[in-house]
Formats: sequence, C-alpha cells, structure tokens
Amino acid sequence: MPDNQGTAKVVLNSANASLLDDPAACEEMAAQMYATLSSVPMQQQDTQSGQQIGAAALYQGSGGTAKCSTVGNSTYVPAQSPVSTAYFVAASGRLNSLNVSNDLSAPVPGALEPSVAAGIGAFASRRAQVAVIPRDGENLYVGTAGSPSSQHSALHGPLKSLSSPSWDGTGTLWVVDSDPASASQVVALTGDGATQIPVTLSGLPSGATVAGLRVAEDGARIALIIDEGGQSRVYVGWVERSGTSTDPG
Repeated sequence: MPDNQGTAKVVLNSANASLLDDPAACEEMAAQMYATLSSVPMQQQDTQSGQQIGAAALYQGSGGTAKCSTVGNSTYVPAQSPVSTAYFVAASGRLNSLNVSNDLSAPVPGALEPSVAAGIGAFASRRAQVAVIPRDGENLYVGTAGSPSSQHSALHGPLKSLSSPSWDGTGTLWVVDSDPASASQVVALTGDGATQIPVTLSGLPSGATVAGLRVAEDGARIALIIDEGGQSRVYVGWVERSGTSTDPG
C-alpha cells in the first residue's frame, strides 16, 4: 500500500541478497513494479490513505532502507500509447465512452450485459473486446463493443463471487472468483472466453483471500489485492505459463 507520499514499498524476499545491488537493474525492476501497481484502479488501492501510487521503492527483505526507487517519469517506466478514448461506468450502470480530447461522453452502443442485469459493476476493455461483470457479480460476459454489440456468458458463479476482470497483452482475461467451489481464487480465460486456463497461486499467506487483481500489459506480472483477516495488502508476482497458444496452461 502507498504511504502518505504515494510511494509503494515493495519488499523482495529473494534468497539472493545481491539481487538489487546493480543500480540500473534495481531501477528497471522498480519501474516494472511501478507500472503494474499504478495500474490498479484507485478504488482498489488503499482507501484509508486515499493515495494514488506515484512511486515504487524496492527493499531487500523487510528491514533496512530502500535499495532504489522510481517515479512515473523514470527512463525505465514502460511508455504508454496516447489514449484517445476512455471508458467508465455511468450512474445508470451503462458503459460510457469518453473522448479525451474534448471531454465529451456517450453511452457505448449496444447491450454488453442482459437487460435483466442490474447494470455493470466492473469491466475491462482491450481494443474492441469488452469483459463485463454486472453488479450482482454472478456472471462474466465477454463480447465486443459497438453497434450492434455481441456478448456471451463466459463464467457463472454465486452472488457477488466474480470481480476485477483484467486483460493482458496476450489476450488472456483474468478474473477473481471467490466461489468456495472454484478450484482457484483466480481464473484465466482465453480471449473469446471459451476456455478456462488453470491458475495455481503460490506464496500467499494461509487463509488469505484475493479481493482484486490487475495483470501487467506484457502478461508477465500480476498485482493481487489480498485480504488477510481484514487487512488489505498488495502482492506482486510473476506469471509462469505453459502449453501453447492453442492449448494454454
């Protein structure tokens, strides 16, 4: 979680104590952490401090001083393409688009969730693809934005069990699944939502639950918001993949 200055403290527990001794390598790693953590939606960050992440500092173990830190204008922070259109959920529960150049907004044409749904609770967009979870948290719909739009249910669970959809650059869709009957608290799906990919989480505290996630654009890192007995923490891990593009694992 960010401190009062908006700096996220990232503790690395690697057995290799020299991992951060190279200043350039340390700053590169800090930039990767910053890029991942700063993409976590504001409402999923520390609601007590109310701070948006503006920097990341790396520590080798829980004690001592920071080995290095980086801010948004660091040389190593991945470049972001200019955004011409942004999306948000209006008070009506409909997905709206925002023209960044003139601040004009309009509802996205078509229906991205069934008319019986109580509006959109969470969404993720990637090019023309949109993943939508209604406010009841029972279904994940995957489809395309536009007129007419198309959508289908890719995942179903109990009330309020699904949340926090996130695309990565490979077209993989990630979502939190808090259904006790689910094999994992995180589910990954192919871009069309047709195939679920097994996800194994390791290194989390016993009894911890995943409350939210955001995956890096390159698909190599993932930020997990973890609830440990009422305390929220952000864990950053790497994504190990197996299989092929047609049969991922």
